[in-house]
Amino acid sequence: MRAARGDVLEGATEAADFAAPVFADERLRRAFDSAFDSATSHGENGHEMVAETATLRLVALLAVNLSSKSRKGSPSTVSIRRTRDRIDADPVAPLTLASLAAETGTSRYQLLRAFAREFGMTPHAYIVQQRVALARRLIRAGSTLADAASEAGFADQSHLTRVFARQFGVTPARYGSRAT
Repeated sequence: MRAARGDVLEGATEAADFAAPVFADERLRRAFDSAFDSATSHGENGHEMVAETATLRLVALLAVNLSSKSRKGSPSTVSIRRTRDRIDADPVAPLTLASLAAETGTSRYQLLRAFAREFGMTPHAYIVQQRVALARRLIRAGSTLADAASEAGFADQSHLTRVFARQFGVTPARYGSRAT
């Protein structure tokens, strides 16, 4: 939590004091539930980045109730686009917010905020989108669904099917039968 707080508050190192001992905030409760569920989930491919994102969002909401303020400006558009290019180059690579942030010289939270501001989605959502696009190309080229799922970085065919159907409104099997 200290590392996440340092990311969110962009390097703040002094002790944190909460403005109140108890918070009755529904958004904060939902953020906590999401962070907890993500941190304890082990089934989804890329779950580490999902857990990092949920934890940082929780800390950001908690930061509203802290007495310290943030210190640094946001990362440049160039470094955020470099992150996107890194993902585009190999969407199957096992990336984390920490590794992407280190490459751009930012904190995880700075990267998360700037990426979402620039592209309208989190790095994890962008990675999933790129993986689905790769699977779609592989299916169109004649790969089996299991092979396409594996090559595109999904845990299994059912994971690809859920994400593919959510994004395109059709299952990959149906898409594949129409593509040939």
